[in-house]
Amino acid sequence: MIKLKFGNLEIEIYDDPTFSLLSTDNSRNYSRHYLSSGALDFPVSQHGIRISNNDIEINNCIIIGSGGATGINKNSALLDTDKVLICCCNTVFCLSVPDLELPGNYLSQGH
Repeated sequence: MIKLKFGNLEIEIYDDPTFSLLSTDNSRNYSRHYLSSGALDFPVSQHGIRISNNDIEINNCIIIGSGGATGINKNSALLDTDKVLICCCNTVFCLSVPDLELPGNYLSQGH
């Protein structure tokens, strides 16, 4: 897991390998789900994102990738002004902070 600071907010990014998009008994539920191309049929890596203020969760989402497994480490994500860029498999997701929206379907997929 990595933690990033954005003003008074804390952004946690962590692996969630047991999450299943079609399951009703996941240990964690997410407000939004973002998938790279092919991830619906062949999910490989799944990273949860949680934004909190004073340990109170204000938003969360999960990104799901396909095309080469990745884990979370200190080089997996970075903050750029009011966006967080996160690598998941062969895709870089760009999410707005604090609402965790994917502006204009902003993601970049490698080959």
